[in-house]
Amino acid sequence: MVDPLSYPSLKLVLEYLEANKRFSLASRCSVISGIDKIIPLRIAALRFTDNEIVINEISFKFDDPFIVRETEEEAVERSLKSLKSGDILLDYERKYIKLTDVIYFKLSEDYTYKWIFSVRRLPEKITVNEAMRKLTSYLLGQREKITVGTVNILNTQQNVLRLPPNLKLRTQKLGVGKNDISHLSKILDIPSCLPMNIIGTTAWREAYFEDSFIQSSTEIRLVALKYINDYSAYWFPVVMRLQNKYVKMENLCFSGVRIRTIIKNMIDNRREVGNSVILDCSGERFLNRLLRKVKERFGGTVGTFKEIPENVVFVSDIVSIPLDFDKELIVHGFKNTCSDKKIRILLAVVGTGMVVPVEEKKVKKRSFRFPWFS
Repeated sequence: MVDPLSYPSLKLVLEYLEANKRFSLASRCSVISGIDKIIPLRIAALRFTDNEIVINEISFKFDDPFIVRETEEEAVERSLKSLKSGDILLDYERKYIKLTDVIYFKLSEDYTYKWIFSVRRLPEKITVNEAMRKLTSYLLGQREKITVGTVNILNTQQNVLRLPPNLKLRTQKLGVGKNDISHLSKILDIPSCLPMNIIGTTAWREAYFEDSFIQSSTEIRLVALKYINDYSAYWFPVVMRLQNKYVKMENLCFSGVRIRTIIKNMIDNRREVGNSVILDCSGERFLNRLLRKVKERFGGTVGTFKEIPENVVFVSDIVSIPLDFDKELIVHGFKNTCSDKKIRILLAVVGTGMVVPVEEKKVKKRSFRFPWFS
């Protein structure tokens, strides 16, 4: 017979057990349930959307279906009501009924993206807000320590996020959608989160430039949404003013003029080695034209990496612009993988010597020779 786990061993096993398996185990075992809340909880990915919380790709969602099937109890009750004296109910049929005020609780059953759900109807007179608050309190409430790999809060239609009181999450990756980062930082255990690795947003506020929490993040990830009129003009001043080590602009292709202005801004502000800006690119033709103009305007040279990085695929030459004696700014296009269709542009400050010059291919002029002159 195998000896039972000691408390320190059990505590360690539970802490590193996948979160949803731990919830399931605690709901079935009173011993585990009794100590579950005092043991640190680790979650790889936590996401909030409208009426939904997703923990490690397991979705807990409250939905409003327009057409649903009767439960077995409802079908039997309806059938019995139609019987006359002497009738015998041999079978019943669960009919489809149209409901607009019945809320369903949907629980994903696996870790894939298959549409497989366990569906339960909420008790009567329980609102979505009450149900969401009870759910988040059960899963996340009254826990001493919750460490999350990535937190995304992407509510778009709800104005209130239903969370348990005194919730404090430890994370270094935060995505907030259009929501105000300063409000959402209240649910973070700030001292343990600093410095943040990544903060992502789809909307920028002027106050963010003075927010020490946001400015401490190593990377700022900006995602443009199409509904903003002239979103290039909206995001360009933001990219120009950000001083974070890494800035990544997604879903937006700036014009060549604006990209060259960003390059000049990086040069004028004497950005440190390791600083970079990543931008989307509209295509190879645009990229090649941009590199040619960057080389001409800033006195750059064409080069190649002394040691080729293995995690990217280069799709253009590298233009190197000298800065101080010990650093230079490089501009080139790349893809994350060979199969990736999206081309991105990297503007990065690197140490002198990382890029070595190469001889540019000279285009040979064609000479036309006519046979009667030969």
